[in-house]
Amino acid sequence: MSKGTDHRVRLLTINAQLMSFPEGLLNPGEVTLRAHKLANALLNDRSQDIICLNEVFFEEARQILVSRLSSEWPFQAKKLGPVR
Repeated sequence: MSKGTDHRVRLLTINAQLMSFPEGLLNPGEVTLRAHKLANALLNDRSQDIICLNEVFFEEARQILVSRLSSEWPFQAKKLGPVR
């Protein structure tokens, strides 16, 4: 490895818990607020190469995250697994 070359990949996984009623514990307004706060936190610390967000079940929250984070992290798997 060359001196000064960093070949590490920085990976962050977060259980976002973005699920609204009736399944979740938060109402839709709280879920969207939580999505904005999460986006703010990620954008304030851009040290991660890959971010894996788990449990983003609420569609509006997912759209918030995609629109706010796609300029910094442009490659996304928008939905994985079966769709309800």
